[in-house]
Amino acid sequence: MGEEQMSPERQQAHLKMREALQLAKGRHPERGLEAMKETIRLDPTYMEPRHWLASYYRERGQDRLAVEEYEEILRLEPDNEEAWAALSEMDPGAEQRLRRLHDVAPDPFVARRAAAASSEFADLAEGDEDYVETAEVEEGVSFGARKPLDAGVFADDEAEAEAYGEPLPWEHEQDREYRDKLEASQAFVALLDGFALLWDDERAWEVLLENCEEPAAVGWAELPGLMDRAARALDAAAPRVLVCDDPLGPPAVLPLAEATIVVGSDSRDRFSEREVVFWLGSACHDLLGAAAEYVWACEEVLQREVPEVGIRSSVPEAAQEHIEGWDKELPEQECKSLRALAHAWEQRAVLSADRAGLLAAGDEAIARRAIAAAVAEREVAAEITSTEFLSQFRHLKPAELAAVGVKESPWTSPQYAAYRSKVIHWWATTDECKALSSG
Repeated sequence: MGEEQMSPERQQAHLKMREALQLAKGRHPERGLEAMKETIRLDPTYMEPRHWLASYYRERGQDRLAVEEYEEILRLEPDNEEAWAALSEMDPGAEQRLRRLHDVAPDPFVARRAAAASSEFADLAEGDEDYVETAEVEEGVSFGARKPLDAGVFADDEAEAEAYGEPLPWEHEQDREYRDKLEASQAFVALLDGFALLWDDERAWEVLLENCEEPAAVGWAELPGLMDRAARALDAAAPRVLVCDDPLGPPAVLPLAEATIVVGSDSRDRFSEREVVFWLGSACHDLLGAAAEYVWACEEVLQREVPEVGIRSSVPEAAQEHIEGWDKELPEQECKSLRALAHAWEQRAVLSADRAGLLAAGDEAIARRAIAAAVAEREVAAEITSTEFLSQFRHLKPAELAAVGVKESPWTSPQYAAYRSKVIHWWATTDECKALSSG
């Protein structure tokens, strides 16, 4: 492929690789190594620098790093015979495990669709004080979809009637099933209704957003363009996007009358542009399907620790006058059951959002690196590869990775992020994903 046929990302990475090769021939070859890693950060799907890195490590006896690189190559190109041969020679056990992984979809949630109610929460970690052995919710009135956002802001006029009624085409298979179970709880519906009052309170939002800036005002003029790119991939109009100084990781999604996504200014350092598109696509999903409303309510139910400053803490604080006492009449056992149910839905909701992010970014390697960077320590987030991140969890099977307790947020848990990475790698190979991508 000539340079003129390469994508802008590939052209940039190709130039960086040339520089890396020259540096590697010099007196300090380690500079070439760092430059080659930068090449992969620019374009994670570029195979040539990955093969170079694997050979570099292998020649220096750093077999573990070489094996990880060959594994990453095979996740991106399952039919790469050169990588299979090298992996078989260096680590036959890893080769066999990886071949099995290619043949099995790592999603125990879907595999358990027919499970009895007593095992619906088997993915919660035993030993957690909030673990619920059986978490049945009494049948109640289905309240349907929540009040939709202004269709003129975030949906085509023709789609107005069905913007939030039907599952989105990329949603996880059990997302709506568990959302319906949440709505069978009158206490949870009361919580949703209380938050809805906050979403409609324009004066409250003037205060809550006073520390947020328009992207151009903070020198990030490209951000609205990235927002447009993500929204177009999901056939949506772009919502408003603002920037705040809080280290948010993934954006905060606000289902206001004017749908709003708040991005932390640290995202420019933590993520590449294409990774930012992944997170904006994920955030668009939460608005399109009204999942954001349920996320804020679930977080109130779960009462996990959140940063003491910033939008993630100020929103629930501002909602208190509307939601105070929502659980006053709720027996403790029912409260525990609701916590378990909220956690179980979140585990599925984040997988739905990841799929939307993948469709927006258009590359599963980008999606997996973005997921890893979001949960990594800030000092290494910009540089960590998905292979390096996943190597911390090599001893755990997918079902074990999924088994995080209710005190761990599926949105921020490193262990669950490893599970999400495996699931998105699998989903990218499905006919469903390919059809949505080509459409």
